[in-house]
Amino acid sequence: MKFRSSVHRANLHYEVRHKPTSAKACGEAVTKLIKEEFNPNDSGIIYCLSKKETEEMSSTLNQNGVRALYYHAGLDDWARSSHHRRWAKGEVQVIVATVAFGMGINKTDVRYVIHYTMGKSIETYYQESGRAGRDLKPARCILFFRPLDIVRQVANLEGQGGPLAVQNVYEMGKYASSNDQCRHLSIASHFGEGEPPNNHTCDICQGVCEEVVEGDYTGHAGAIANTLDAARSLKEDLTVLKLVDKWRGSKNAADKALAQALSKDQCEAVITHLVLQGILEVYIKFTSYSANAYVKSSLKMSQVLFGDGVLLRLPAGNSKRKNSKQKANASSGGIKVVKKESLKAVAPVRNDIKNVEETTTTKKKRKRHDTAVSHLKQSVKMESEGRPLVAPHIIPNMSLGNLMDDDGSGEESASIDNSDDDFM
Repeated sequence: MKFRSSVHRANLHYEVRHKPTSAKACGEAVTKLIKEEFNPNDSGIIYCLSKKETEEMSSTLNQNGVRALYYHAGLDDWARSSHHRRWAKGEVQVIVATVAFGMGINKTDVRYVIHYTMGKSIETYYQESGRAGRDLKPARCILFFRPLDIVRQVANLEGQGGPLAVQNVYEMGKYASSNDQCRHLSIASHFGEGEPPNNHTCDICQGVCEEVVEGDYTGHAGAIANTLDAARSLKEDLTVLKLVDKWRGSKNAADKALAQALSKDQCEAVITHLVLQGILEVYIKFTSYSANAYVKSSLKMSQVLFGDGVLLRLPAGNSKRKNSKQKANASSGGIKVVKKESLKAVAPVRNDIKNVEETTTTKKKRKRHDTAVSHLKQSVKMESEGRPLVAPHIIPNMSLGNLMDDDGSGEESASIDNSDDDFM
């Protein structure tokens, strides 16, 4: 006979918040959260990806009046034991730690667990966030999420674990970027359980999660493919942020217009969501001191450029929390804002996106046609020069004649320094 307990923790409130771009802004956001939304005597844990991040976050908190200590595998045994003991006794409010911290924790009154960087899997996140509220009293589990963190976590794997480990990161990324399903239900479903009892809360259930923009991003995918092709012809590897910069500075006016109609964060989100959908692939290159993550087009790119299209739901870049439903703007190019409390509510998007977004099927087909012709011409030229024939996202066996018969058509590295990583 086997006994299995449910993974559902009704006393935990799950929440995902936007993670600012700069480390300074992130530190300020976490500090503000702790000082404004928790009591000074509330005990908490902050999980970071690297040793450097734990030390920087701990320093920021102490400078702003929040008593904190850091904990990672780089400390000697005495220091780790001392920091753990002082936090357990309540002498400090927060322990800022890597994954090296957690085994043997028996502190039951942890009121919040904050993830400064998303975990490498839903299993890991569930275990770490589950260290909150073990006294069965209300506690909060807050994840600060930035799409680039998905790629950072893939780099942090350093090739270990194979495709399954990468897929686990992607599943965690989908959890963090979702706003259409209760987070308790997402976790329960991941572990093979049914819908949990209706006695819990999360940011989605309460209608305070970030708004998202839903729309056809096929043109954006094509522009990104062009940018990657240009870099590949120069034998240049591109991180996510390098790709953003190259795309926004593209010599192709149409590609550049699509990128500049979005913020840099939105461009980053487009690229990362293409990774989650398998349209772009992440690959790792190693140096003596780091594992660097780069992106390239996958074979699936051909499918979306020549038929399937790309439908994405991305952060709207708007921190306002609206409660009333709004009708869709008919001239918004098919893009709609999905409200926090209902996926049926829609709203207009920015005019600058509207002006560059393709709005009819004919124009979309023509754009794909023109892109395909450009790629095939480039392939012919590359063949004459003895270079690889076809970009990986161009469909084999599709002739130029068939296409002609159609009637339309600030730099930050996404790498992880090995010296800053902790592995149990």
